[in-house]
Amino acid sequence: MTDQRTKADALAAFLSLENKDDAAPLSAAELNQFALASLSQGGAPSDWHERRVVSPGVPRLDLRLHGKAIDGHSAPVRLATRALTIVQDLVSVVGMAHRNKKSLSGAIPKDILQATELNLNPAATPGSLIFELRGNLAPINGDEIPGADPGVTLADLAAADIFRLLDAADSGDDGLMLDLQRLGPRVATHFRRLCALTLSESLLLDMRWQQGNGAMIFGQLAEASAGEMERVITKSKFTSERITLRGHMITISTEDKLVLRDQSGNRVRLVEAESFDQDPANFYDKDVVAEVDLEVEEHPTTGRDRPVHHLVRLTLDDGSSTPRPEQLSI
Repeated sequence: MTDQRTKADALAAFLSLENKDDAAPLSAAELNQFALASLSQGGAPSDWHERRVVSPGVPRLDLRLHGKAIDGHSAPVRLATRALTIVQDLVSVVGMAHRNKKSLSGAIPKDILQATELNLNPAATPGSLIFELRGNLAPINGDEIPGADPGVTLADLAAADIFRLLDAADSGDDGLMLDLQRLGPRVATHFRRLCALTLSESLLLDMRWQQGNGAMIFGQLAEASAGEMERVITKSKFTSERITLRGHMITISTEDKLVLRDQSGNRVRLVEAESFDQDPANFYDKDVVAEVDLEVEEHPTTGRDRPVHHLVRLTLDDGSSTPRPEQLSI
């Protein structure tokens, strides 16, 4: 049938049956009718968010892939599976952060993996590809979080964080970095992977999550927001100052060329600055005063500092000068 009204009626009839457990199986003709109706009625981005909800108690993510990478309503297998895998991993590692099990690497704990695992149910619309990902149908013991609304699961809390970060990236919110630091570097790593995929493949992602209590939240990752999030995740902050160190030069070698043991007993590795023109061998196993440019790199998502000491000048310490307390050690 090609009549537009007939197609719309077929789609409406099909959708009205979706949530009825006792619905009679559709015939081949009815399925074909629905396919034609869905292709003509269900694909516009403006009405994508109007698709039906499943029964409360079942967390669900609808992930819509579109953009230049999508041809008609199909996508390369490698592209689609990469996007799905990154999204699944992201939900799981944010779940780990909620359970205070942040880590840089390693296997996801079995209980968190079970609580955040999504099952695939795909559907196609013109110019995009929608993947329906449902959470576990059965309740998971301990999955509910103290203080959360009834019916909200660990996967729901993870999705809420993910969507909040997407909104922050889209709006340029200054809180984006603080949220990434709170969730930990592993979450930032998976977000960077998702942003890199979006930018390299000109892929756009629309996401809608139905929580276990039936509430709906929405998110989107476009090229602009992906670029902003990648910038925040990868851009370190550098500070630099000239300081003076006093200590004993304990190592001069090809592997660890210059190592100073300062007056607090700390080992400080020195890197020769471009302007350094002295022979380090003249200072081996001697008390020295080192003039150093201290450069500190602050990682944007971990908040950790990485100091680098650029050696500018060495002099033998004859005890004639007393450095200020803040100059003694780093």
